[in-house]
Amino acid sequence: MNRQQNQRGVGGMYRLLLRHCVVLVLGILSGNTLLAQPADSTVLKNRAFALPVVFFTPETSWGFGAAGIYAFRVPGDTADSQIQAVAVYTLQEQLLLYAPFQVRWDQNRYFSYGEIGYYQYVYQFYGIGNPAPLEAQEFYEVNFPRVRLNWLRRARSNLFIGLRYWFENYKITEVDPDGLLANENIAGNQGGLNSSPGLVAIYDSRDNVFYPARGWYIEASLQHDNSWTGSDFNYTTFTVDANTYFTTSWKHVVALNGYGAFQRGEPPFHLLAALGGNRRLRGYFEGRFRDKNLLLGQVAYRSPLCWRIGAVAFLGYGGVAPQIADFSLNDFLLAGGAGLRFTLDPEKKINIRFDAGFGQGTTGYYLTIGEAF
Repeated sequence: MNRQQNQRGVGGMYRLLLRHCVVLVLGILSGNTLLAQPADSTVLKNRAFALPVVFFTPETSWGFGAAGIYAFRVPGDTADSQIQAVAVYTLQEQLLLYAPFQVRWDQNRYFSYGEIGYYQYVYQFYGIGNPAPLEAQEFYEVNFPRVRLNWLRRARSNLFIGLRYWFENYKITEVDPDGLLANENIAGNQGGLNSSPGLVAIYDSRDNVFYPARGWYIEASLQHDNSWTGSDFNYTTFTVDANTYFTTSWKHVVALNGYGAFQRGEPPFHLLAALGGNRRLRGYFEGRFRDKNLLLGQVAYRSPLCWRIGAVAFLGYGGVAPQIADFSLNDFLLAGGAGLRFTLDPEKKINIRFDAGFGQGTTGYYLTIGEAF
């Protein structure tokens, strides 16, 4: 049985399990940048602990592993910091080793966050732009180290400004011999090194980083790759990610997200702006549509049900284009869905997230931690 047949069979089997059984998730991982601090932050004692990790996404199938977490404060400071170490293996034979961190000092005047990791992964590629049908996907295997570093200083209340550096050395170990990557002149189809210095600014007035009910989170970044930075590619990327949150009189939360990515030059295909996955346009496979420019809008309605259980409905609309002038509503994609939440930690409002997303001729199920935005 080839990889494509095996992936469809395994994915179908576990999607069936998701529909008919209760799944216990024992990991606490979040993709959110932790900037906001609760006003009533209590004294934190340095502590270390380990947790098993279980999750499911269409891109990985089931993933199993462990996470070690060290929570601390810089001596003489009152700001909370944290370092994690995560090791995960998935049923798609993917290996994820990474250590995200966030360190604050000088009474939260300075803030550094990022990730150091190594990945062995299997991706799908559908081509660049909007033309490829679902059955046109091809598989490719990669391994790469990743370094993502951010250093910011508080400029004023809720606003941080600083520097960013991202590094990846992408080695493609297997491609479909009959596919686009093996037969077309696509930037990055032989792998390559990315070295991207840049600037980043974050405005964060959220009342809670895991489950915001009010406030704003806006992140803007500008990065550049060329031979002077040590990169094999020459391109510039500007991104902006804006989120705002409102609470209704019934204690329901409305969350709005707008995301844009704009590139100039020749970025490698795997770092093009991409739609899909468990955060941007749920229902589509991660990277299903990719190009140099991306525009996306999303809305989510989050409602408590009973005890620690809540429900969410969400809708997203977005598209990609080679140039900003080429954006067309005819090429934009609509995706929506619903999900359930179970609160692991009522004090910090950390939720297990199960979502079912639906796009045009495609469906995705996601079981993970934390909200999409």
